[in-house]
Amino acid sequence: MNDPLAGTEPAPAEPAPEVPGPVGTRPEPPVLPAAEGPPATTLPAEAPTAEGPARLRVALSERPERVLVEIDGVLDYETEGRLRGALDGVAAKPGRRFVLDLSRVGFLDSGGIGALLAIRRGVLSRGGELAVTEVSPMVARLLRMTGLDEVLLPGTGC
Repeated sequence: MNDPLAGTEPAPAEPAPEVPGPVGTRPEPPVLPAAEGPPATTLPAEAPTAEGPARLRVALSERPERVLVEIDGVLDYETEGRLRGALDGVAAKPGRRFVLDLSRVGFLDSGGIGALLAIRRGVLSRGGELAVTEVSPMVARLLRMTGLDEVLLPGTGC
């Protein structure tokens, strides 16, 4: 019998697809320095997930006249609970003035906006004040588009 494959070399084997290694950790962003006074309280960053890093860093600097809240990272539906949790103890005190620095927020979604508005509502209900002093360009654009610049940045616009 004639074997059509007789005398032919076998086809080279396909190389095995490369399997990615375990998800590595990214270097931690620098801790936001606190101005004069007691050191800032910084929450640890969340570990990366398979979908990507859901990172949020919150640094609190308490002074007698105000609480500076520096937020760095992603403020969305996955991380907004971390922000609320970080402010629970200090926001419960009546008559506090909060200054939020959002200049290092790279992403903000409806969950993050909801958290900011809930924090504002809680602070105001206790006779305090909340001012957003710095915003990243992305946050400024989003606040302008939603009209929340008039609520969170009164008199300044973005």
